[in-house]
Amino acid sequence: MDRQWIPETLWSAGTWSVYRRAVRTNNDCESRHAGLNRKAETCHLALYKLIMVLFREAKAVQVSLKLLSDGKVQRMMSKSHSHVQAKLVKLWNEYDQRETSPEQLLRACAHMYAPVES
Repeated sequence: MDRQWIPETLWSAGTWSVYRRAVRTNNDCESRHAGLNRKAETCHLALYKLIMVLFREAKAVQVSLKLLSDGKVQRMMSKSHSHVQAKLVKLWNEYDQRETSPEQLLRACAHMYAPVES
């Protein structure tokens, strides 16, 4: 068993597990980058202009963090990602209610991301 599982002495399962967490993708980073470019009005900034854009953004992050932690705003998600998230929540609920086995849960999740034709 020790060869198949990550021991919790280094990291707890909660730090690396995505169980019951919203789907995150590289698109989140790309979206953030595109937003910064829009605010800067260009993608080629002089250093002093970049510093000013990042300073304004840092102040906005503090406000956003407060709103998110107070539950007043939620992360925006595209229609396709919210559809995938809804499927995952359904699968997790079935697993939590012991309607599916761990293997069935993992196979269903894998099929959502990489469908295999039989």
